[in-house]
Amino acid sequence: MNLFNQGVIEDETTDARQLVEKIEATHGFAIDAGGKIRQQWLETCDSVYFGTWFTEGLKTGRIHQVAPTISQADAKHLRITCGMPRARFEFTYVAVANRVTQPRYIVTEDIDFWEPKAKTASHERKEAIKATRTGCVCKHLGQMGIAVGTVAQGLVDL
Repeated sequence: MNLFNQGVIEDETTDARQLVEKIEATHGFAIDAGGKIRQQWLETCDSVYFGTWFTEGLKTGRIHQVAPTISQADAKHLRITCGMPRARFEFTYVAVANRVTQPRYIVTEDIDFWEPKAKTASHERKEAIKATRTGCVCKHLGQMGIAVGTVAQGLVDL
């Protein structure tokens, strides 16, 4: 969201801005009813513009609130087998994606959604993991019916 926000503020046509506008015009966004995703977005974006965009999105239905849910088995696999962090917002995004209808898609550049164990890997290695959509988390999310993609991948996929 921060990349989208910067594109709007600077009045630039970025990939992130194009993707957000495409999602707004088609599927819309899903967030958790508890407000964790909203809080994370507000922490990373300009509060003046973004707060207005967010409120309008709720009013117009471009942003939908859902009760996030994830099975204990999936949570355990992601946390223990894959090493996905639980203390931040990652599990909330997964639990929200798990609750929506198609497309079930998480757009992110965060390596934790592909392979958390690669956090200290080189930039090139991280980019290769994302490009090939490999990694323990990405594979398991795929088994759950949830796709993960970067902004560039989302422009093609969605």
